[in-house]
Amino acid sequence: MRLRLSGSEHEWLRAKNDERARADFTLARDNVISVPGLSFGKISVLVSIAEAQSKNGMIEQGQQTFQSAIELALRLPSRPRFVQGLRRPPTPAGAHYKDEAFDKILNAAIHVRNVQILNAAAAAWKKSGDNVGSAVVDAWLAHGGTNEAIAAARGIEDADARVSALLSLARNLLDDAGAPVFRLRSSKRVT
Repeated sequence: MRLRLSGSEHEWLRAKNDERARADFTLARDNVISVPGLSFGKISVLVSIAEAQSKNGMIEQGQQTFQSAIELALRLPSRPRFVQGLRRPPTPAGAHYKDEAFDKILNAAIHVRNVQILNAAAAAWKKSGDNVGSAVVDAWLAHGGTNEAIAAARGIEDADARVSALLSLARNLLDDAGAPVFRLRSSKRVT
C-alpha cells in the first residue's frame, strides 16, 4: 500500500509552501498514531508518509515518522517459530508480525536511501531477539544495493548466519548474472 499525498500536502508542495506541507504531514502522522488498534495498518501508512516526507526534502520529519513506525513495529508479536521438518502452519487471518512490519520499514528506508533509519530499524529489530541479518541483506539486494547487501552480510555477528547469508547472496548474484547451475552428483560407487 502506498500513500498518495492528499490534496493539501500536494498543493502546498507544488506552491513551494514547505511550512504548510510540514504542518499537514505532522497532522497526518499524529492522526494515524491516534487511531486505536490496527498497528500494522498504522505502520504501513506511517511508512508511506515518511517516504513522502523524505522525498520532498523533509528529512528530519521523515526520520521522526519512521521512528514512530519502528516503535509500533516493536509492539507486534514475533512470528511463531516452527519445527524443522514439520509443515509451517498458515498465518491466521488478520495476524501481522514484527518481521512483516520491519521488512516494510527496511524497504522504505532503502527506497529513500536513508541508511540512518535502516540501521536504527535493524538495531531495534535485533534487540527484540529476532535474527535480522538476512532481512537487511535481502532488502538491499531487492533495491539493487549489491555493495550494501555484501556489507550487511559481512556484518552479521553469528558466524553460521553470516556464512548462510553470504552463500545465499552469492547464489542470487550468480543467478542474476546468468551463471549456469551445476548439480553435484553422488560419489557413491556401485559394486
